[in-house]
Amino acid sequence: MTINNLNFDYVGTTVANVIGTAESALKAKISTLDSATASPAELLLLQQDISKWAIMTEIQSTLVKTISDAMKGIIQKSG
Repeated sequence: MTINNLNFDYVGTTVANVIGTAESALKAKISTLDSATASPAELLLLQQDISKWAIMTEIQSTLVKTISDAMKGIIQKSG
């Protein structure tokens, strides 16, 4: 699979969209959860979803930093 316009903005927007969808689902789950009646199993599933979201944000940060560092390296070598 070839992506012709693979660039910083494309990667940032694509990953941000995925994280935004996950964040919306997480917020919806939190808003429907009743703290007075939530079972331990429901709380564990919520914790799992929060962990997934946190990992996604870490991946986004890593991707942005890696691309930024690669671009800086290219600019330094060309100048």
